[in-house]
Amino acid sequence: MTTQTPSNLARSTKDVRWDARSMVCGDFNGDGVPDQAVLGYRDRTLLLAVRRGGRQAFQILEFAIGGASQQGVCSLPVTLRATDLVCDTEDGPLSGCKAGKGVKALSIEDGNCDPINLYWSHEADEMLWWRN
Repeated sequence: MTTQTPSNLARSTKDVRWDARSMVCGDFNGDGVPDQAVLGYRDRTLLLAVRRGGRQAFQILEFAIGGASQQGVCSLPVTLRATDLVCDTEDGPLSGCKAGKGVKALSIEDGNCDPINLYWSHEADEMLWWRN
């Protein structure tokens, strides 16, 4: 399997500083193939690039940096973690979520706000996020 590194990603997004130390791997979509996720920074924006195993393209999600937006983190630094996928939340089941043995979710945590939780939606065919 060829792996697109953050430096390869950086060539296609020159205005973003990708943090190779933040990279996590896990089976996010439940196909048995390891996927990758890495954080990047551009101005006051936090980016998350997710690459499904065996694919070249990354899905890039953007989040604000600063406490003024629900669609962001309150402060830096943040930590990206892979966690066991749970499809049922306090608000009900996550749309398109399919848990299974070894399937992972992602969490972006800053220690100040509720974490941004991410999972693979089989309905949308992409990574989606939710918050408590």
